This record gives sequence, structure tokens and C-alpha cells, in this order.
Amino acid sequence: MRTALFCCLLLLPAGVLAQGRNAYKKPFEAGLKQFEDGNYEAALTSFQQALSFKEKASIYRGEGTFSGQYLPRYRIALCYEALDQLIEAEEWANLSKTVLEGDVIKNKRKDLGVYNTDISRILKKAADYRQVRNERYNRALNDAKALVTANKYDQAKKAFEALAESDPSRTEAATELRALPAIRANYLKGRELEVQTAIVQGDFGRAEGLLNSIAEIDSGYANLPVLRSTLEDARKKAEEARIAAATPKSPPDPEPKPAERDTKEETTKVVENTKPPERKTQPRADAAAAKARRDKQALRTALLATVEPYRRGDPANALARLEEIDLKAAEKSASYHWLKGVYLLSAYMQAPDPVENLMTRAREAMKTLSGLMPNFEPNDALYPDFVIDFYRETKAAQ
Repeated sequence: MRTALFCCLLLLPAGVLAQGRNAYKKPFEAGLKQFEDGNYEAALTSFQQALSFKEKASIYRGEGTFSGQYLPRYRIALCYEALDQLIEAEEWANLSKTVLEGDVIKNKRKDLGVYNTDISRILKKAADYRQVRNERYNRALNDAKALVTANKYDQAKKAFEALAESDPSRTEAATELRALPAIRANYLKGRELEVQTAIVQGDFGRAEGLLNSIAEIDSGYANLPVLRSTLEDARKKAEEARIAAATPKSPPDPEPKPAERDTKEETTKVVENTKPPERKTQPRADAAAAKARRDKQALRTALLATVEPYRRGDPANALARLEEIDLKAAEKSASYHWLKGVYLLSAYMQAPDPVENLMTRAREAMKTLSGLMPNFEPNDALYPDFVIDFYRETKAAQ
């Protein structure tokens, strides 16, 4: 097959072969004229077409004694610079340097000086533009993160998407975008937990405000109807209890008078029989019980304080606060180990790169919880699916 093709080429006229080898000249020279006329887009197309015919830079013979400098990548870089597309201009300028297009004119000092000046100018303008673009990107990234902190997740999502599209070479916006659903879910779950706590404490106004804040972020939040129903039921029960307490009770029937005793001996016996039994006090046991109650309340208060950063989507801060709790009762508290596992696992899910130590510690916390409370079963409505699944898998593996 190759031999036949070679024989066919030998039979072609020399002029036809020369025309094929020189096919790059026409679009290249057209590009030079278009660039001179300020038609940079057309010039760019012409230089790219010439490059498709011939990649190697060279000095070529033109009409008569004219000789041209065929430096296609350099010319493409100049077109992109003129079109203010500096990143593309930088790319083609570097390609021109890489394939040593400047060596073609190394004996023409004046032309080589112009070439080097143009290449240096393009690279500097691109570097300056990149710096300005990075500074603008960083400011926009910080603004988008501030939206997350303010719990404006829909606005933050749009901001991160715009940033990711504006500069694909920067990955920070894409990373934040991937972490956003988990941050939002953690915040809403934290708010839901606060609603339930406020209802238990009878702080119905705060519970209502928290429910409204959940609805502002996600009006279709799955547990909103249940939470509102729970709040309404609690309000009704509290009102019923208030009315019952304010309603005067009927006086009890008078007790019958005891029969009169005729003798002093009988009276003495009655008095002795109606004396209250002597109470045996246990001061040490009572003191220990009181201390245990205080420790339990202190631990509960400390644990609730860690929920605040978690609901804001900052499980790392929540974990740091949890580990600062210096109470002996903490290590024997199932709630402590449950929250520790939740915070560790959430921090693992938010990390840009996997941190296996977080996963290992989360598994240990869940195992300890299972040992302290074997029948514990978390509420699916309160925590993200990945937390529930992880706990159940860990428990099943024991």
C-alpha cells in the first residue's frame, strides 16, 4: 500500500507537490494583511489555518526577492493580545518560546529584538491581569462565604457557581459549592433541634421564630409541618394547664371529729399513736445525689452550647467546644459521644480532602455510645442521612 502511494506521488507534477507544501503561505500572508488592517479576529482565523497546514516555523520565499518569517504561534499570540484575551495570548507566547520560533530569526537582530519585546510584553500583561483577576476572585469568594455565614444559602450557591464558571483554573468555588448542601442540612438540623429544645422549655415565642427562620431558608423543609404541629400541641397543653391552675378547687369534706376519750390513758395512747415516725436522715447520700444532679445539669448546658456552631455549619468549632468540656460525667454520657461522633463525621464530610483520622475517631465515638446505650436509635428526622447510616453500619459491625 505504501509503495503504491509513493509511486502515485512520483507521478504527480512538481508544481502540484509544491503547491501542497506551500499551502500555508496564502492564509498566513492574508493574516498579516488583516492584522495590519486591525481585523484581528479574521487574522487569528487565518494564522490558525496556516498552522494547520504547516507547524514548523521557517523563513519562506515570497514573490520575487521577498522573504517572509513564518512564525505562526507568535502571530496567534499577537492576535489574542489585540483581542484582550491575555490568558490565551500568554499560552501561545509560551508555545512560541517552547518550539524556538525565535531561533528562526536569530541572525536578524532587529527582528529578534521586536519578537522578544512582544513576547515579554504579552507575558507581563498576562501576569498582571492574572493578579488582578485573582484579587477580584478572592474578594468575590469571601463575599460568597459571608453569605453562607449569614445562612443565605441560595444566594451563596449562585455566587459560587458564577465564580467557578469565571475562572475554571481556581477550584475553591467548586469545593465550597460541593460542601454547601451538607452545611445547609447541618444548619437546618441544628435549628430543628433548637426548636424542640425551646418547645420543651416552654419558650414558644423562640420556637416560633426559629421555625420562621427555617421556612425562610427552605419553605419546603420536610419536618416543618411536624414541628409546627408539635408547637401547637404544646401551646394547647400549656394553656389547659394554666386554666386548670387558675380554677378554684372545691373545699374538701370536713373530717369527722374523733370520739372523745374518757380517760387520760386513752388520750395518751391516741397522741402517741398519731406522732409522726422519726425520720432517719442520710446527709452524705443526699449531698452526693445533689452533686450528681448539678453535674448532670452542667453537662447538659455544656453540650447544648456546642450545638450553636454546628447549626451554623461549623462542625469543627462545635467539636473543639465539645472537647473542651472538663467534666467527669462526660465520658460516661451517651449524649456526649453521640454529639462527638456527629461533629467528627460532619467535619470529615466538609473537608476538601479526606481526613481519615476524623472518620476513625467518629467510629470510635459511635462504638462507645453503642456500649453505653445498646438500644439507642437516632431520630431520622433530626440528623443527615449520612450520620444515621454511619451509626447503624458501625453498630451492626460490632
